[in-house]
Amino acid sequence: MTRGDARRRPHPAQALEARKFAAIGQLASGIAHEINTPTQYIGDNLRFLLDAFRQLAALLPADAVERADESSELAYLLEEIPNAVAQSLDGVTHVGRMVAAVRLFATARVGEIVMVNLNDAVESVLTLAHNEWKYVAQVQRDLDPTLPLVPCAEAEVRQVILSLVLDAARAIAAASPAGAPATALGTIVVTTRLDDHCVTLRLSDTGIADTTGTTERARALAVTRERVVAQRGAVRIASTARQGTTVIVQLPLRSDVVLERPIIASAVGRAAGSIA
Repeated sequence: MTRGDARRRPHPAQALEARKFAAIGQLASGIAHEINTPTQYIGDNLRFLLDAFRQLAALLPADAVERADESSELAYLLEEIPNAVAQSLDGVTHVGRMVAAVRLFATARVGEIVMVNLNDAVESVLTLAHNEWKYVAQVQRDLDPTLPLVPCAEAEVRQVILSLVLDAARAIAAASPAGAPATALGTIVVTTRLDDHCVTLRLSDTGIADTTGTTERARALAVTRERVVAQRGAVRIASTARQGTTVIVQLPLRSDVVLERPIIASAVGRAAGSIA
């Protein structure tokens, strides 16, 4: 076996992780499909009911509507039924976004290089992790709409973004003093930009800036760096005790750079260095 062949063999731990991710992904994809079908029926029926109610309301005699004051049952129904249906449609739409986000995560294959819309990946991760950050932070998006597709391992990149969002939310939660009001939310800012032959993802938070040593966040950031460097990318971390943490991830746009060596090879990306 040549040295190059040996380098192409996945590490046992990586192979196990890939199999576990594939199994979970297959189950999640099936569950997402089962949820999506009835959700579509519910949404279609709610839209039908809303349209039918408006048609029926339009058939009411004009004088009956005019005589209905704010305290009457008719006035109440005319106002509240459309509101209730509209709120239900909002809920169905949110479920649909969650299902779509789960599907994207579930169908991404570990180690497979594809062209990825990084902005869509960010949005799907924020949707998927909404329950983790909505109680502790406000999320501000500054996503470049002209960003080109990025050749990368989609599963790993989505995991990187998810890890960064979860770490930021937990750091903000840890920074909140006991008994702080629910309105005192922290801030997570997600930015994407095109920089020469790379795309840059920047995630800043106002949480505890404990990113070194053996803390949980430090270990998670180390894994993030490993995954990004494996794709010939680079990671830089800037933290300030009173201002939180900014993690900058840079991925190359040239597919020949990404594909030059297998993504599982530990030597890949060692020369990438850090972002200036």
